[in-house]
Amino acid sequence: ELVLNGGYVEVPDFSHAPSDKATLAFWMQSAGDNMGCPFSYAAGDIGGAFTFSNTKAWMLCVAGECGPMTAISANDGQWHHVAVTWDASGETDETGHGNTIIYMNGNKVWQGDVAKGKMIANGGTVVIGNAQTAPGTVGGAATAFNGQLSDVIWYNRVLSKVDIQGKMMSHVKGNEAGAMLAFAMTQPDDELTTLKDFSPSQAVGVFKGEPSPSLVVPMGSKPINW
Repeated sequence: ELVLNGGYVEVPDFSHAPSDKATLAFWMQSAGDNMGCPFSYAAGDIGGAFTFSNTKAWMLCVAGECGPMTAISANDGQWHHVAVTWDASGETDETGHGNTIIYMNGNKVWQGDVAKGKMIANGGTVVIGNAQTAPGTVGGAATAFNGQLSDVIWYNRVLSKVDIQGKMMSHVKGNEAGAMLAFAMTQPDDELTTLKDFSPSQAVGVFKGEPSPSLVVPMGSKPINW
């Protein structure tokens, strides 16, 4: 798993971003009392091109347009599997309740409209562990994710609840249908300064910030997929 206490992982010039449909999923543990941001993608002059932030009250921003701060939190110090799905057209929204769904531990916990009709721009910068105001320009302590992350994966399609429930039980492999970015974070090594992407994109995540991120084997409490 990836341990973050102020550092972050950066993937610059990412040319495989989803466009009109996306799912982001990951395991996390945090007791941070801030607006910790596990995943941000900035492109062009848009900081929130696809950013899922605030472990105290989850919020999704797409193409610079942010949904509401939800009443859903994950900063209780426990391990949680978190997923958010987004569909620009809303055509996968069978209930008519919104084009965006947040899942916690495999259960749907929020649904509403975010950035309907918008598109995610390509060629931007992914940051795992903080928000961005512009590509590669990360936020400060207020938005830094403090805690542990594992199995971060970004898809160019909308996963169903059954999909999410099935995949949360195993490590990210990278060959999942639609995987554009897949960081399993299972290769612990104190000497590592980069993170391997197992998806066909074969991106490289560079460790940045202070203290630098570290990869460790979970000791004590761990997510159920370990």
